[in-house]
Amino acid sequence: MPQFTKIKFKKSKKPVLKGLKTGFSNVIDSFKFIRQNKGFKRFFILPFFLNIGILGIFITLAAKWVYPLLYSLLPQGDQWIQIFLRKSAAPVFVIVLVFTVIFLYSITGSIISSIFYDFISQKTEKIIKVKTTEDEFSFKLLLNDFKRTISNIIKMIIFFLVLNCILFMLNFIPLAGTVLYAIGAY
Repeated sequence: MPQFTKIKFKKSKKPVLKGLKTGFSNVIDSFKFIRQNKGFKRFFILPFFLNIGILGIFITLAAKWVYPLLYSLLPQGDQWIQIFLRKSAAPVFVIVLVFTVIFLYSITGSIISSIFYDFISQKTEKIIKVKTTEDEFSFKLLLNDFKRTISNIIKMIIFFLVLNCILFMLNFIPLAGTVLYAIGAY
């Protein structure tokens, strides 16, 4: 079986560039590793198609049910203000739904991918013959990884919500709040 070899890079005075170079080369090396070792493709193909299916479900739900429901909440009628509200709210609803779908898709994609991480790690360690002190794979470990992934995603959501609420409140400080919001949001 082919062995996985690490690539040595020249020392760079700019750590950001070195990190980018290492990151890109690791992706290329991982594709070579997957191609050279049988059995890895299924751990990438299956999650890919599962994620595409979930994305399709989210898009369908947003387009067929959520958007019409939101649009029906707007005032109906022929007065100019009602027409203006419907015309101006429609793009806002679309933008909010697009971001919501992307956000939900990234969360569910992380959860689905986490199921395959133990399989990939175990197979990689066997191929490159790394001695590990961890137990053999079990469904208990898989469930623990699944729980940890969900816990981390919930923490991330809470962090972003709190951060954005604080940044939103900064907007109420004249001039300085706008500058702080722009810097903090970035």
